[in-house]
Amino acid sequence: MCSERSVKASLGATMVEAAISMQLFLLVVLFGSFLSVAMYKYVSLQYVVSEAARRGLLPDASTGYSSRALAIEGLLVEEGARYGLDFGEPYVFDTDHSGISVCTPSGSWCGSDDAGEGREFFQITARQPLSFLGMNLSLEATVMAKNEPIRE
Repeated sequence: MCSERSVKASLGATMVEAAISMQLFLLVVLFGSFLSVAMYKYVSLQYVVSEAARRGLLPDASTGYSSRALAIEGLLVEEGARYGLDFGEPYVFDTDHSGISVCTPSGSWCGSDDAGEGREFFQITARQPLSFLGMNLSLEATVMAKNEPIRE
């Protein structure tokens, strides 16, 4: 026959196993939800950068901005807001792994200090911060876009 002591020990071990199983289950659920949020943000970021490049570099685009670089940055912020992406201050790059940069491939020109109309290509990079369990991560999307001359 089982003594009362062995029943209590067995019950205690079962409770510990159940608690460990529950913690593992919650960790898996938490990690799974993080991955789904990260994938959503990454796909949204890729789409937003591509769409901003497409709309900002249309040959007959009248975006209301003084340069194509500013137009692309404005479109990134505008499109990003629709998908819950916050780029922070658009003209501050790499301070907290967020932001937007619009550059030439060589890196000789970057940002919005030049109209950029004579540039053959734009390299558009947008970063989105992401944190998980105290870790600061960053998603990044880069698109190389050909600059078409503006048609009058």
